[in-house]
Amino acid sequence: MPKTPDHMTRALLRAARHGEISYEHLAHLLRAHLEEVCPECRRASEAERQEETPRVAYSGPMRRVRHKLRYKAELDRLLEEKIAVPELLANLQGLSVEQRLLRIRNAPERYATRSLGEELFAQARGCLPSDPAGARAWSETAAVLEALYPEPYIPHRARALAFQGNAARAAGDFETAKRLLAAARDLLTEHEVVDLELDAELHSFFGSLFTDLRTFGDAHAHLDSAAQIYTMLDRDEDLARVMMKLGNLHRYDGDPESAIELDEAAAHLLAADDTSPLYVAARFNYTLDLTEAGHYETARDILAYDQNLYEDHADAHTRLRVRWLEAQIAVSTGETELAEAAYLEVRDELARQAQGFDAALASLDLAELYRQQGRYADLLETAAQAAKIFEAHAMHRDALTALLLLRDAAAGQQVTAEAIRRVASFLRRASRDPAVRFEQSPGQASDPGSAPAR
Repeated sequence: MPKTPDHMTRALLRAARHGEISYEHLAHLLRAHLEEVCPECRRASEAERQEETPRVAYSGPMRRVRHKLRYKAELDRLLEEKIAVPELLANLQGLSVEQRLLRIRNAPERYATRSLGEELFAQARGCLPSDPAGARAWSETAAVLEALYPEPYIPHRARALAFQGNAARAAGDFETAKRLLAAARDLLTEHEVVDLELDAELHSFFGSLFTDLRTFGDAHAHLDSAAQIYTMLDRDEDLARVMMKLGNLHRYDGDPESAIELDEAAAHLLAADDTSPLYVAARFNYTLDLTEAGHYETARDILAYDQNLYEDHADAHTRLRVRWLEAQIAVSTGETELAEAAYLEVRDELARQAQGFDAALASLDLAELYRQQGRYADLLETAAQAAKIFEAHAMHRDALTALLLLRDAAAGQQVTAEAIRRVASFLRRASRDPAVRFEQSPGQASDPGSAPAR
C-alpha cells in the first residue's frame, strides 16, 4: 500500500510526547488513517460518528459548568482567605508600620489577599476620629499589601489612597488630604472602575474635608451624593455615618436644629446595634446639638440617660468629650461646682495627652466660668496655664500670641466674655489652618481678641 502523510511516524510520536501536538490530535490522525485503509474500521467509525452529539449542542452547557466550577473555586479560595484573616491580623496588631510591612513583604504568599486588605481598611476606619495616626498607619499597610497582590486590584489601590487622605484630613494635614483623595478619584477615572460603594466613600471623605475647610457648599454636595448612593445600596450604617457628617456641617454653619434632626435620624438607623461605636457617637452628637441649640435641660437629661452607654461602650476619647459637654451643660443650668470640676478634669487630661489646642480651649471655658464668678485670681492663673500648656504641646505662633494677650488682659482684670470668645474662635480656626493669622484692629492693643498682623 502506498505510504500516505497519515501514516504513524516517529516525528508525530515525538511531537505528541514533547507536547507540540496533543494526543487527542494524534488520535484523530490515526482514526482518519484507519478509515482510509480498513473498510471494517471505516464502517464502525462512521456509525459511531452518526451517534455523536454535535459540539454546538453541548458547548453551552459545558461553558456553564466550567463557569460554575470556576465560581465555586473562587468562593472556596475566598472562604479559605477569610478563615486565615483573624490570625494574620493578630500577627500585625501591636507592631509599628515598619514591622508590619517587613512581616508582609517576607511572606506575601500568606498576607497578600483581598480579604486581609478589606480587614485593614476596617481597622483604619475604626481608628477615627480619636486616632488619625493609627488610621493612616493601617491605610499605608493596606497600600503595601495591595501592591503585593498576585494581580493588581485597582479598587483597593484607590481605597488605600482615599483612606490615607482621610486620615491626613483627620490629623489636620489638609493639603496632603486633598492630594491623596484627588489621586484616588483620578485612579478610578483612569481605569474606568465602576464601584458605587467606593464612589460613595470618596464623596463622604471629600465631604469631611470640605467641612473642615468650612467650604460648606462643596461639603454639602459631596455628602448629599454619598447619602443618595448609600440609600440606593440599602446601606443603613454608612448612610447613618453620612447623616452624622451632615449634622456636623449644619452645626458648624450655625443651624443646630437641623443637626438635631439628622443625628436623631442617624441614631434611629443604628438602633439595632445600640452598643456600636457609631451609635455611641450619634447619641453624643445628638446631645451636643441640643446643647448648641440651647435646650440645656433636655441635653442634661439625655446625657444622664446615656451615662451607662458611655461608661460601657465609649472609648476614652468619647468619654472625655462627654465630660467636657457635661461641664458646658452644667454652666448653663447653674451647676457651677460640677462645671468647674469637669473643666479641670478635662483640661488636665488633655494636657497629659499633649493636646495643645484642645487643652487651651478647655482652659478658656474654665476662664469664662471664673470671669462670670468674678474670680480674677483664678482667671489669671488659668489664662497663664493655658499659654504654658499650649506653648509646650502646640506649634502656632499667632495662637500663642492670642493666649499671651489674654493672660496679660487677665492680669489687669480687663478680660471680657467677647475677648475669650474671640480667642477661642481663633484657636479653632488655627487648629485647622496653620497659616491663619491673629489680627488686631488699630487702637485695640489691650484687647486679646486681636493681635498685630504679621
